[in-house]
Amino acid sequence: MNIDNVDLRLQQAYHLIQQGLRDEAYLILAPICRQYPNNPDAWWLLAHTLDHLEYVQKALQRVLMIDPFYPQAAERLAQVNQKLTSQRIALSSVEVNPYYIPPSLREEQAPTEVLKHNQQAWLWSLAVLAILVFSVAICSVLVIESQRENSPISEAVSQVMANQGIIPFLGPPVATPDPIQFGDTYWQGIGDGVTMDSQAIDGRYLRFFEFPIKVYVEGAYNQQWQAAVDSAIAEINQHVSIEETFDRSEADVVLQITSQSHVQTKCASYSLTMVVGCASISYQPGILKPIIQGEAYVSTSTNNPTGTILHELLHAIGVAAHSPYPDDIMYFEETNHIITRMSQRDINTLNRLYASPSFND
Repeated sequence: MNIDNVDLRLQQAYHLIQQGLRDEAYLILAPICRQYPNNPDAWWLLAHTLDHLEYVQKALQRVLMIDPFYPQAAERLAQVNQKLTSQRIALSSVEVNPYYIPPSLREEQAPTEVLKHNQQAWLWSLAVLAILVFSVAICSVLVIESQRENSPISEAVSQVMANQGIIPFLGPPVATPDPIQFGDTYWQGIGDGVTMDSQAIDGRYLRFFEFPIKVYVEGAYNQQWQAAVDSAIAEINQHVSIEETFDRSEADVVLQITSQSHVQTKCASYSLTMVVGCASISYQPGILKPIIQGEAYVSTSTNNPTGTILHELLHAIGVAAHSPYPDDIMYFEETNHIITRMSQRDINTLNRLYASPSFND
């Protein structure tokens, strides 16, 4: 998709929004935002197609992150923030202004407006440059310090990198919570060798330790799939803080909703049989703290989008074991019995995992 085509598509989306066809506009804008994440006009228009104020807020925040002086964006965001604070759901105050056209869609701008915008952009660029220089200086100090013998940072790095980083040395064993207090779980899995303890080292479990966990979604190009994503994230969020992000660079977990053939390719290392999804969580040593990343793949051919997304997201945040019980969301295979909520056993297992020490403890 070239730039000229992007502008044309933005114009189409803008006119659809004017006509009240927000779903149709969303289908145009979502791929543009993913392919051109630094296009503020695309995010501005996308904000006017979304049903949930939280997503409107994130889209407007993205606009201002790209262009802090984007016309009307700060005012719109303030309105949305006020509505979120007061728990009012109506979107009347963030409807499209039919008399405002995003800058890239205007045929021309007044010279004074262009000059003012350029001056503001120049000042903002200087501020960003100063922050970058400061960040590079800090990173340089950390790297030099980490290489100096007997420094606190070098000792921390040497501990984390012990045994060539394959099995990190995290310190002496730590006490884990009494499993009895969490009730019935499937901690020992289904007898395939994968248990909740199989991803633990010295009582520390491979899970996230900074919250909220941020999930970036690729492939939810219509409202049905977005609703499935929303439902799955909301279900987990009742027990572990997790949210969707529109910025891939800040994602802790990347969820791809894709074709069956792509899922089969990505999941080949997990199963040789036909699957509708797979997921993993990985660890990398860091200078000051471990880096935890999750990834999940869900096939568009699944007969239970919400349940499959929920299942794979739980894997991606550390629930390694499968359940032998068909009524659990973590049951080891897809069935005709549609389950979209976590059972009490699922909840107990997740709560026990996130009450246990992490690799950062």
